[in-house]
Amino acid sequence: MPMPIPGIMWQAGVTPTSYAGGDIAVVQLVALFRTFDLADGKLRVCNTQGQYYLDGRFAYGGVIKSVNETLKGNDSPGMALVNTNGGNDPIFVRADDLFETYLMYKPSGNDSIWVSLSMLTCIGKLRR
Repeated sequence: MPMPIPGIMWQAGVTPTSYAGGDIAVVQLVALFRTFDLADGKLRVCNTQGQYYLDGRFAYGGVIKSVNETLKGNDSPGMALVNTNGGNDPIFVRADDLFETYLMYKPSGNDSIWVSLSMLTCIGKLRR
């Protein structure tokens, strides 16, 4: 079975000054706007009220690379369409999720902190 095409793919590299090293990573934030029409006629809403939250953990996918390497990644927004806690399965799902993906850089050194260098946005829409 062929692998599905991801919803978004990225590739990033950072060229610091000659005396600087460090690491690069990606951080992804998400704002959720989801509704689930359930088989029993109820409506379940998952809405972060426009607030963005960390999608997973710092260093999306757990990947941190040396600044001299290329950082590649992809993502496909997903959600469970089957209720696993014994409730009603959704019969219709709507999602209008917003994603912000940041390229982060941390210079070498004990006192260094992560800083964002760039951001890309993505919208995940689903009607099922």
